[in-house]
Amino acid sequence: MTEGLGLLVALVLALAVGGDAAAQGPAQSELSAWKATAGKWKAVAKGISGEGFLDNRLVLQAETPETFEWSVELSLKEGCSAGVLLYASEDGARGYSVRLDSRLGELILSRFGPWPEETRLSSFPWGVLDGATVKLRILAGGGTVRAFVPSRGAYPLLEARKLELAGRHVGLRVIDAQATFVPGPAKATSLQIVTAHVPQVGAFTHIYDPSVGRGEPWYINDHCFIQGSDGWHLFGITHAKPAAPMEEKSFAHATSPDMLKTPWAQQPDALTFDKALGEAHLWAPHVIKRGDAYYMFYCAGSQKGNYFYRIHLATSKDLRTWTRYPDNPLFQDFFDARDPMVLEVDGTYYLYYTANLDRERMNHVVKVRTSKDLLHWSPARVALTHPETGTFGGPTESPFVVRYGRHFYLFCGPDGAYHRTVVYRSPNPYHWEYSQQIYSFPSHAAEVVETKDGHFYASDSGWDMAGVYLAPLEWKPEE
Repeated sequence: MTEGLGLLVALVLALAVGGDAAAQGPAQSELSAWKATAGKWKAVAKGISGEGFLDNRLVLQAETPETFEWSVELSLKEGCSAGVLLYASEDGARGYSVRLDSRLGELILSRFGPWPEETRLSSFPWGVLDGATVKLRILAGGGTVRAFVPSRGAYPLLEARKLELAGRHVGLRVIDAQATFVPGPAKATSLQIVTAHVPQVGAFTHIYDPSVGRGEPWYINDHCFIQGSDGWHLFGITHAKPAAPMEEKSFAHATSPDMLKTPWAQQPDALTFDKALGEAHLWAPHVIKRGDAYYMFYCAGSQKGNYFYRIHLATSKDLRTWTRYPDNPLFQDFFDARDPMVLEVDGTYYLYYTANLDRERMNHVVKVRTSKDLLHWSPARVALTHPETGTFGGPTESPFVVRYGRHFYLFCGPDGAYHRTVVYRSPNPYHWEYSQQIYSFPSHAAEVVETKDGHFYASDSGWDMAGVYLAPLEWKPEE
């Protein structure tokens, strides 16, 4: 739908619910339009102030459109939590809430009932302190709520789907806190259709065996695919069996004119470790193209120990001759930071990798950094925290992110078994929750490949395998 047609639909819907959309929205200084359940609420310059102990709700008595957009500027002056109510009952006893929690450092979307009944549906790490001001933008319709914070990017931070409406009222909320609100009108808008998908992976086919011509069995572990002008290229960790991860010193290279044409042809190793540059081993290559050059990101390990792992870069014009970036490392990070993967989204590059949280909390995590030029990277943010703790291998290894439709899908593992990859879904590329697991399939160090004709494939490999395997992947709309 074009922007102009969308505006026309919004106008028609606004008229259908009673004329001017603003007339349906919150009266910013007229408290007679609201009903309080508890707490102290008063009109202030440009908005409304609320404070109180426990859970205090202020509900707009006029109904909103079933599908609406609502922007509210929220200032959490002090205390625990403040936010907005959505699809609430007229008495404010039940509905949904998006609230900023200063104590937990999170933005939280939840279903609520009479205090203290609340079920968390989605959350986003915030780390906010008292005195913070944010502008919330809510899109609600079709049983879906998406919460945006424009200052945090164009993607929704929170999403909940298949909601059962308690009513068609919006409101404000403070929990053991003091806050001010500048609510705009809840404007009718065109229906926001958000289709979520679940990947389905078929049977695997053996495409490449690194043992051919060597006289002994070899394996491929973490690997990547890239299509060049001469066909497809495969790069990966390699070594003779049995597994010797700390002795993996070079990257295997294989080619094929077509993704499914087998067997792939063995090529000379693409890159060998350089001890003089501080490289302890070569792990988990990932290659993308920018302009007329190819960029290979990889883990170089660290000669100082596991607390100083380094991510290096090499570049090539032809996918055969590689030159290391002179200012390596791009960055180093905490305990076995490795397995880099890069995704370009709307002009920004997101680099995902696995690591551990910190010295005290050794949770396995996926971290993310961003860049505009592939050379200079932002500080790290934690994108996924797994409840499992430990060192070396863990369930957040080999992270791979796919943007499909209006969601981002994170593949990582091994989780629960050596050949088990888990898939998480999120509306934004910065954060996934452990509870957002939607699928798993038998694969180790899985990569997802999309061909030019729109077909997707998932791969499998590992210490116990004879190279690399490939299976078709389909995206099924979630029922």
